[in-house]
Amino acid sequence: MDPCIQGASARSADWLTSGNRLKSGTLVAYLFLALVSCTSEPREPMKISIPEDGDDIVSQSVLNREALASRAGVQHILLAWKELVDVYGTRMDPRAAKRSFSEARAEVRAIVEELEANHGDWKRLLQKHSEDPIAAGGKMYDVFPKARLSRPFKEFSLRLEVNEVAVINTRFGFHIIRRME
Repeated sequence: MDPCIQGASARSADWLTSGNRLKSGTLVAYLFLALVSCTSEPREPMKISIPEDGDDIVSQSVLNREALASRAGVQHILLAWKELVDVYGTRMDPRAAKRSFSEARAEVRAIVEELEANHGDWKRLLQKHSEDPIAAGGKMYDVFPKARLSRPFKEFSLRLEVNEVAVINTRFGFHIIRRME
């Protein structure tokens, strides 16, 4: 049995044996919540697909493949730079307003290196760095061909393997995208 599911079952049994009285469905709801916590993050190691060296950080290997899915759940860390002020106007993140393109590119590489070094502390990096407030809150975007998202973001996301992290540059900035499902 999967260790996470085993743990959820054990927590449910502990709860029952501690003298708690059940109303109809309480244990089922408790067990469901325990199991949901098992599946909120993929447990396989992340596959990081960005070039090792050089100035280019865009994941060309992902761009070169065919779509792997017709629907994907993704999260992303968005980093923009001051030259994109025409795209964002007054909604530009203050961090982006102070950053050049070169600085944004260097920061993307540093985030990916930190992700590799910390064996996947994705949630913390997402909250700390993403300039998309919805994404920073942990929302997963449902990506499919007709989703109301930028075309390059959609096409790129559908080419990712589950639990793969890669980088693309769109008119909104750099996106470090992780396919969650």
